Amino acid sequence: MIYSKQKYMTVMEKTMNLSKETQDILSNFASISQSINFEPGNIIKIRNESNSFYAVTEVQETFPKDFCIYDLSKFLQALKLFPSTDIEFDEATMIIKNTNGSGKVHYSYTNPALIKTIDYSKNPKFSESLLEFTLTSDTFKQLQKAAAMFGVQNIVIKSSDNNNIELITTTVDKNKKDTDNLFSVEVPSEKYSEDIAVAVDKDILKLYNGDYKVIVYPVNAKQSMLYFKNISVSNTLEYIASAKIV
Repeated sequence: MIYSKQKYMTVMEKTMNLSKETQDILSNFASISQSINFEPGNIIKIRNESNSFYAVTEVQETFPKDFCIYDLSKFLQALKLFPSTDIEFDEATMIIKNTNGSGKVHYSYTNPALIKTIDYSKNPKFSESLLEFTLTSDTFKQLQKAAAMFGVQNIVIKSSDNNNIELITTTVDKNKKDTDNLFSVEVPSEKYSEDIAVAVDKDILKLYNGDYKVIVYPVNAKQSMLYFKNISVSNTLEYIASAKIV
């Protein structure tokens, strides 16, 4: 877990270049929330409005100061105005410069009062895991496609009878007769516990492309947490999703 690890710029280091991988990850973060608060250092965190899904990444670049962006997608579009950019950080604005020619953008920081405050000091406490497995990009895309095709809301992760883990697309609703079309696939378990089944809302799973190490943790009798660690990118990239025990 990388929640507390940071590295910092010196006062004079106020110019940086964002790599394509970092820009791509930020584009993924924009699907979680448009507003973001950058902190000094090399760790970027974001959380959705319902606090049910959040992401953290450790990047190669180091941000020199606190600043807020109200519309992350628009900021990324500004970077794409030029083939290559350098970013200078002033007190009130960023200056996005064309590295290989003329042209620049003055991009204003957002008033922090307009950004929802998130207390990241209350990080989840992880206990003994229940299930562990690898979720490949292809399998996740299959699950997304099947859930959209059948109009269902949840992905269920459960221990199967043969010590594997079964992934199922369905809608978990105790007041509704189970008439959904189902898609299921089994994957090998890396840690197995009997009689475990948790359901996560498919719409909150805004995962960056790649393969993932997935760990299911208990929270209480009704809730669990799903931890996703991307094992395909050079940056450290992790997600936490709330899930319910079914």
